[in-house]
Amino acid sequence: MLTIGNYFCQSFMIDQLLKAARSQVEAWEEKRLAISSLEYGISVQSTPKPNSLSDLYMDLRKKLIDDEQRLIELKLEIKKYIDLLENPLHKLIMTERYINLKSFERIAVDNHYSYKYLTNKLHPKALKAVKEVAQGCIVL
Repeated sequence: MLTIGNYFCQSFMIDQLLKAARSQVEAWEEKRLAISSLEYGISVQSTPKPNSLSDLYMDLRKKLIDDEQRLIELKLEIKKYIDLLENPLHKLIMTERYINLKSFERIAVDNHYSYKYLTNKLHPKALKAVKEVAQGCIVL
């Protein structure tokens, strides 16, 4: 069953997938440059192969753009619910965690709370507050 927390945590998963895809794109760009420099000056007439490295590279770049768009849309959706919270501390915790994608450790240090207090008290209360304001709005 999908919970509010799981719904919000999708942003972390998409962000991790984006990091992996960006890394792949960078590696492929390096390989393309290396291959291009090796082929410089060689004129060989050939027909492009279907599913060539170039096609795969373009597919990966398109997927990367699509995933980046999906992350932006999810963050905007999450922000709508965070903005409905009345408690400024809840807003801060939820924004730092699910919009800025900070770790609980970083949030605790930045705001002078213990990790345990943040994760056992503050965050669960903030999640509960989001669940109350989003009731019936988020299809889980």
